[in-house]
Amino acid sequence: MYNVHEDGPEVFHTRWALSYLPGPLTRAQIKTLTAIRKAGALAPSEAAQPVRAEAEAPALRPRPVLPPEVKDYFVPVRQAGPAGAMLSYAPALAGFADVGFHRARPKCDGEESCAFWTPVEDSAAPVDWEDAKPIEMEADELETEPYAAAGYDSLPKAAAKARSYTTWNRRFVQWLYTDQRKQLFKSPSLGMVSELGETEGEFRSRLGMAAREERDRLVEKLRKKYEPKIRRIEERIRRAEAVVEREAEQSKRQKLQSTISIGASLLGALFGRKLASRTNIGKAGTAVRSINRASKEAGDVQRAKDNVEAFEQQLADLEAEFAEEARLIEERVDPRAEEFETIEVRPKKSDISTKLVALVWLPYWADEHQNRKPAW
Repeated sequence: MYNVHEDGPEVFHTRWALSYLPGPLTRAQIKTLTAIRKAGALAPSEAAQPVRAEAEAPALRPRPVLPPEVKDYFVPVRQAGPAGAMLSYAPALAGFADVGFHRARPKCDGEESCAFWTPVEDSAAPVDWEDAKPIEMEADELETEPYAAAGYDSLPKAAAKARSYTTWNRRFVQWLYTDQRKQLFKSPSLGMVSELGETEGEFRSRLGMAAREERDRLVEKLRKKYEPKIRRIEERIRRAEAVVEREAEQSKRQKLQSTISIGASLLGALFGRKLASRTNIGKAGTAVRSINRASKEAGDVQRAKDNVEAFEQQLADLEAEFAEEARLIEERVDPRAEEFETIEVRPKKSDISTKLVALVWLPYWADEHQNRKPAW
């Protein structure tokens, strides 16, 4: 190495070197090479033979070389592979974006982060976002370096061109605009709307407290409506019972007076000088009138009791009517069985902000039969 800041050239040594011509060595190839050192010096005839990888080791393609303006990323390996499996990367296009959902009526104001990937194919339409699948990760979780000793699938030519990603980014925004729609639930009885990302079960649970408060409010309103009516009937019952007591007392006194009058008439008739005297006849008439008044008083008592029973029946009917309306309120405000209205909310293009649309390598574990299993 010649350095203008030093007096002369210097010899330097690298710790490791990688040649892109043959590609990275596989585990099996490394094992074959290290076996030479372990076995010691080989015979001249053996040393002259070229070193070959084990026959069962699959051939792995090297990592494609991309132009500087095309940046690629690697999805982290999070799943351990089975014994003897090799790791291979497949190209895909990943899109990360923030999507806002804003609506005034019903009110909806929220934002969600989303991430999708779709295969990149060597065809006239290399990328189709309609085939996109969600991926559970953030853009900053992508890695810039691959897993060691891995192979790569062939990369379509379109993925190596920078202008392709500008087109794919624009189509990604268009796809989010048409595909990303959120469904909100509305309770007709309470007028409440679910929040963004809230499931139907979570919404019903949240409505439970609000439903109890609404039921209490409606029942209290109903109670205030019936309370004056109930008080009026109770006051009528109280007055009717007072009349019953008064009429009963009067009937009692009248019966006593009738008894005395009849007794006096009988005594006068028995011990008087003349049975048909004017006095005895007058006393008998008074006794008869007393009996008639006693009978009338007894009828008044019965009528007063009938009034009390009628008012009590009115009170019972009113209380039953109140209980029925309260039961209907309980059924009407029941989020467990209520049928929700659905409201669809879609984003505006101005509310879609892409964070990253780039080439990513998806890791797969491949067995000896080339059966693949996702490793992320």
